Amino acid sequence: MIVQMKKAAIFTLESHKKETLMQLRKLGVVHINPFSAESEELGVLLEKKLYFEKAMKLIPEKQVKEQGNVAKKDAASFARDIYTLHEQQMSSNENLNKLKQEYETLLPWGDFKPDTVWELRKKGVDLHFCVLQYKDIEKIPEEMEYTVLEKAKGEAKLIIIGDPIKLPFSYNELSLPANNLKEIEVMINEKENECQELGKKLASLVSGRQMIQDEITKLDREIEFEQIRTGMATSEQVAYLTGFVPVHSVENLKKKAKKYGWGLILDTPGKDDHVPTLLKNPRWISIIDPVFDLFGTIPGYHETDISFWFLLFFSLFFAMIIGDAGYGLCILLFTIIARINLKKAPAAPFILFTVMGIATVIWGAMTGTWFGIEQITRLPFFSWMIIDSIASFPAPGLESQVQQSYMYLCFTIAVIHLTIAHILHFIKHLPLLKAFADPGKILLLWGLYFLIQTVVFKKPMPEVTLWLIGIGFGINFIFVEQDGNFFKGLFSSVKNIIPIALNSISCFSDIISYVRLFAVGLATVRVAGAFNGMAAGVGFDSISIIGSVLILVFGHMLNMVMAGMSVMVHGVRLKMLEFSGHVELQWSGTKYKPFS
Repeated sequence: MIVQMKKAAIFTLESHKKETLMQLRKLGVVHINPFSAESEELGVLLEKKLYFEKAMKLIPEKQVKEQGNVAKKDAASFARDIYTLHEQQMSSNENLNKLKQEYETLLPWGDFKPDTVWELRKKGVDLHFCVLQYKDIEKIPEEMEYTVLEKAKGEAKLIIIGDPIKLPFSYNELSLPANNLKEIEVMINEKENECQELGKKLASLVSGRQMIQDEITKLDREIEFEQIRTGMATSEQVAYLTGFVPVHSVENLKKKAKKYGWGLILDTPGKDDHVPTLLKNPRWISIIDPVFDLFGTIPGYHETDISFWFLLFFSLFFAMIIGDAGYGLCILLFTIIARINLKKAPAAPFILFTVMGIATVIWGAMTGTWFGIEQITRLPFFSWMIIDSIASFPAPGLESQVQQSYMYLCFTIAVIHLTIAHILHFIKHLPLLKAFADPGKILLLWGLYFLIQTVVFKKPMPEVTLWLIGIGFGINFIFVEQDGNFFKGLFSSVKNIIPIALNSISCFSDIISYVRLFAVGLATVRVAGAFNGMAAGVGFDSISIIGSVLILVFGHMLNMVMAGMSVMVHGVRLKMLEFSGHVELQWSGTKYKPFS
């Protein structure tokens, strides 16, 4: 459930601001409204944080055998060493690239000593290395001697004896280097070794990563404190701040205020207040929180907490999309192994995957799916668990009937799921008139549910179908725009008749959307069967068994990964979009983060 909050205004003397904030931080219950603040001290702290964050990005994450000595250094020393080595590495890489570029430029001219060219020029042999258009060779004056070294793509490289300034066309002359090719090769090798050595030294500082991260965390706390201190509003000698406190922590705040002589005003948050959301559910429901954290979503303070329903239906969707009891056992095994190796990690994700794995095993057993192998389902130990109407491997001639049953189940889950959404919305908004639009929407959903059966399965339409749709639309039309004044709300509905009608029609597509549970689950079974068939084609004799096993391991692992991605795309979508849309949940909340 969403914990109720109280809006708090805390007053203190301006001279006591720092002491007050230190006591509030120790108390750790007040979510303080964000401030826009500037100060010299805050600027220094932000610069220091940026300095350490850049240092953190420069440290390689890979561990090395030779690491720096953490005991003899602090975070600042590590950061200085990191920046020094990084600058040396950048300079060395730049010089290496210049040498390589120089080498590539000289390579077509062959290995010659630049000193020899200078000596020849001193003795009157004016030697130059020029690049010109091949067609211009015939234009070279007769008194100039030359040798063509290379012709390519309409260009020619020439060694010319004489001043090239006399050439009657444009050309490019090679600037004589300080070293020949062999010397440059040696220099390149030296620079490469130098770059590698600097890289190793930089990698050896990975031991300081945690120390720098701890320093960043410490600076975050100092920055938060300074932002609040600087941003506290003042009036004459009094400073004050506003925030929110959970109702169960109000008494602790009152005691603190009385002890330190703070002024304290508590009020009920209004609709326009941006109140943080604190979810407090039983531990068995809170296992779904990692999913919310993964997507960074949390309901708004004035919205509905759907944690229980999210956990219940997400478990079902997960099982239907993965769809294979063998994969469910693998999920359980991976979860157990991960938990053994990550004992200090939070327990919720492991409990969640355990629940998902068990749900998948149960669903896979009911559909008779064990690694997509049909022969397993025929064994007596496994066959008794199968529900024939949703079996993955139905008896010959019943395939179409089973598919229709599976789709019918998806549509039934859809209408129940969306009905629950409107019941929650109805309870949330009672006794407002607007709440009574939800019973109309529920009638409309069930009418469309019967209509979908007629459209998809060609079943006779029950007589009650059109009555449900008509009455449901009428009730929804009357109450959906109500906001206190009945006739004013009715007039608003008339003005918005088209959006209301389109919204009602969208319920049809929302129910149809749940057929993805059937389609994606079926795809998982078929892909598993395809890999099994490939392995069987290779064979399982003494020679080919290795290839078959590799196909099976790779194929089923790939299938599990794709099925997992489908859960994130389709399973979560049905909760975050279809269900949330009907309960009018925008996921617009800000997580409760007390100053602590």
